[in-house]
Amino acid sequence: MARAARIVVYGTDQYSGANELVTALLEEPFAPHSAKARVRDRWKNADESAGLRVRYGSTTQDGEATLSVRSSWLQQFPIPVEIHELPPPSTTEGSPSHAKPLFSADIPVIVCNPFTTNLSELFADSSIPWTHSNAILVVTSSSAASSALLQRLQASAPKSLTVLFVDPERALSALSVLSTDPGSASSVQRYQDGFVESRVSEVSATISQNLAAFKDSTEGGILNALRTQNALDLVSDSLYACRRMVMAVEYETDRVRKGASSLRSQMEEFKAKIRSDVLGTEEKPEVKESLERARVGVKGTMDFLTGWRMLWKVDDIADTVNASVDRSWCRGLEDKLIFQTGRLSVTQNFLAGAANALVLSFPKTSTFHSPVLQNTLAQLRSQPTYAVNPATLTQPIHARRIQLTYPTSTLHRSAQRTVLGMSGSVLGGISIAWAGWAEHLGILGSLGLGLEAETAAGLGMFSAVAGIWYSIGRWEKAKRRWWRDWDRVGEGLERDLRSTLDRVVANQVLVVPTTACSGLRDMIAKREDEVAQLKDEITTLEQYCTK
Repeated sequence: MARAARIVVYGTDQYSGANELVTALLEEPFAPHSAKARVRDRWKNADESAGLRVRYGSTTQDGEATLSVRSSWLQQFPIPVEIHELPPPSTTEGSPSHAKPLFSADIPVIVCNPFTTNLSELFADSSIPWTHSNAILVVTSSSAASSALLQRLQASAPKSLTVLFVDPERALSALSVLSTDPGSASSVQRYQDGFVESRVSEVSATISQNLAAFKDSTEGGILNALRTQNALDLVSDSLYACRRMVMAVEYETDRVRKGASSLRSQMEEFKAKIRSDVLGTEEKPEVKESLERARVGVKGTMDFLTGWRMLWKVDDIADTVNASVDRSWCRGLEDKLIFQTGRLSVTQNFLAGAANALVLSFPKTSTFHSPVLQNTLAQLRSQPTYAVNPATLTQPIHARRIQLTYPTSTLHRSAQRTVLGMSGSVLGGISIAWAGWAEHLGILGSLGLGLEAETAAGLGMFSAVAGIWYSIGRWEKAKRRWWRDWDRVGEGLERDLRSTLDRVVANQVLVVPTTACSGLRDMIAKREDEVAQLKDEITTLEQYCTK
């Protein structure tokens, strides 16, 4: 028996009308009742899980899952054809290969009912060879296609797919009318009108056109051309499936990029606001204002320590100044920094949770599912230095406050030297005055200074006053030196606070989301390189197949 072209008919569900379509194609209008019943009851004894092969011939040629019928439809084409009718998916539920024979078909015919089948999901089904050059989609409809249905098909169907709108039920009704009274002219007319309106003949015309495209001098030439085209179509369909997978990967990559970009945007927004929230703006600098308030508080103490008052507190100078510094040194700023530390901790938990949720959102089958990145984030969160505590931001204030103890100790020693200088000046003046009077009284004899008593007393008083004045001047100079140290320490405080805040934000608050974004960015770049390479290979193969 000559080889035949394979026409595989697949109904998307039990309501698709595939059974009715095959019946309308094979049934002869003037055939005896037994022949018609053989076609209509062809599934009665067939294994519905395996499908049915319908070919031209006598009943003696039937085998397992094979039905031989003498239908002129099977002989009307340039070469013999046979129909492989597949059962609907409902009868093979759970089998992922229910439409597998479509890939070995010379002409695959997919039949669907638009009211029971979602067209978008149907075209997304990779188990159907939509890119086959001879593929035909038969949409069962009792009327012409609506504009909405046409738009859906144009948006989803591949451009190479042939789409036909057929009403098999009307064709079967027309055949039934003719069977009731085949000798009546009106029955023949009603049959002809009904069969034409069913548009079933369009299926035959399309199949004939597809086969005529491979017309050759011999049947073997047509079949060989069909099989060659089928092989190319299989490769093309595989490439189409690959391109769809690449598109799915690109979609996933874009989704990951958007997620990482959204997380990074939150981080950048936080970094843009946190410095002004914590340290103030140029119009209202928190650190400078706090230092000014501290200066006012300490200035009262320093102004109180005049040259004369300092004499009675010389041993308590360091303690007095240190106590004043402790009371006044940026206490308001320290309280604000402790409050901002709580905000930093809340933001840290929020962004870390968002980063962790993003990394854990990918299924295990995804390329972006990375246990290594998940473990890295978990390790960062478990480190002792990860938590933001109240002393995190205030450490520079304490450090700068401690730095002031050194100039305060120097000030204390200056006070002691001042007291010693004043005491020495007073004792020296008294000694000169006493020496003058002693000489006047003849007590010193030849050891006298040679001065009158009044002159010696004046010189002694002048020496004492000059010494005291000089010592007080040195004390005031020591205090000015201490204020210069204060200014230097204050200028370094703002610099230290900015550096500490930036370090805390980078190494503690944002370390988890930054690491997550960095890891995802590397995976995205690697995936994009792989996708670009695959697209180039697919394009090369597609160009080869079209030659």
